[in-house]
Amino acid sequence: MAAVVELEVGRGAAGERELDEVDMSHLSPEEQWRVEHARMHAKHRGHEAMHAEMVLILIATLVVAQLLLVQWKQRHPRSYNVSHFDSLFFVCQ
Repeated sequence: MAAVVELEVGRGAAGERELDEVDMSHLSPEEQWRVEHARMHAKHRGHEAMHAEMVLILIATLVVAQLLLVQWKQRHPRSYNVSHFDSLFFVCQ
C-alpha cells in the first residue's frame, strides 16, 4: 500500500504551516524514502536548466575565443606567431 504525499518546499505566509513539515513517524520506510526523494526533487527544481545554460555559455565562449584567434592571426601575424608554440618549434631547429 503506497501513500501519495504532495510537498511544497519554501516559505509559507506568516502563521501558515509549511507543507514540507510532514510527520513521517507513521510512514513505512519506503514511504519515508519517497517523501525525502520528493523533497530533494522539489529543492533542486530548475537545476537541469542551470546546467543547460552553463553549457550554452561554454559553447558561446569557445566560439568567440576562436573568432578572436582567427582575427588576431589575420591582422597581426607576427605577434600571433611569436606567441604560439608552433613558431617556437621552428625557432629551436
